[in-house]
Amino acid sequence: MEGEFEKYKQEFLQLSESLNIQINAVRGIDCFLPFFTRIKDDSSILIIKLDGEREGYIYTLMISGKLLGQGEYIRTETSDLEGGLSYMFVEYAKIVWKWKPTGR
Repeated sequence: MEGEFEKYKQEFLQLSESLNIQINAVRGIDCFLPFFTRIKDDSSILIIKLDGEREGYIYTLMISGKLLGQGEYIRTETSDLEGGLSYMFVEYAKIVWKWKPTGR
């Protein structure tokens, strides 16, 4: 999965553009803040866990909520926070918001 995160970062930029959210680069956590709000507005739950005891894959990310379906969730473990969050929001958007990336 880690290797696919670059693709998800590009798709995250497409998603942002399609929602009229201005993002210049997928860098740091600030570019994801508008999506935190959207997840909250959907009554979904976003968990970001930082595990300092691990040597790798220090972030565990999860989104759950009724809009994903009963007992369904999106989850990943990674050392790339930006890539992991890009993956989470793109996959959530595909399922809940019926968003489709465009081939560029």
